Amino acid sequence: TRDEWDRYQVMYINADNLKGFTYLLDSQWTFKKENHAHFGGGGLLSTFEDYSHFCEMLLNRGEYKGRRILSEASIDQMTRKWVEIPESDGSNYKDLSGCYYGFACFVLQNPELDRGNSKKGMFGWAGYNNTHFWIEPEKNLYGLFMTRAREFGWDIPIALRKTVNSIVE
Repeated sequence: TRDEWDRYQVMYINADNLKGFTYLLDSQWTFKKENHAHFGGGGLLSTFEDYSHFCEMLLNRGEYKGRRILSEASIDQMTRKWVEIPESDGSNYKDLSGCYYGFACFVLQNPELDRGNSKKGMFGWAGYNNTHFWIEPEKNLYGLFMTRAREFGWDIPIALRKTVNSIVE
């Protein structure tokens, strides 16, 4: 709503001729009703608190605060192997080494290749503006890293995951 607009975080851009903070890039990147761009979130906005509730629900196999939100079968469908990720060739896939694509997430199948020192079965996703989350079922924990930056990258979230995993064994 318009009342909530002042809580909307600016985005940082560091690309070619665009550098700095902005709310708008062009007509496709606004959150107005007349926007007809089709992107992953479709204009979905969230808070850290709400996103953490989502992560907690995934960690608990579809249950949140005693209420069933997704069936366990849905979680199984999300995390089963649907598409093999190509081996690292210096492309975008290098940061997902050892993973496959489930339905709406990546899933770690070969921990020896993971730079974040996660256990087999860790799953998560990352968004265009650098929102990253991961679920570690074996360790009973999740991680959430949120920014509003257009320069997408894996280095910071992987370092965070590695640090958390070194503390929680």
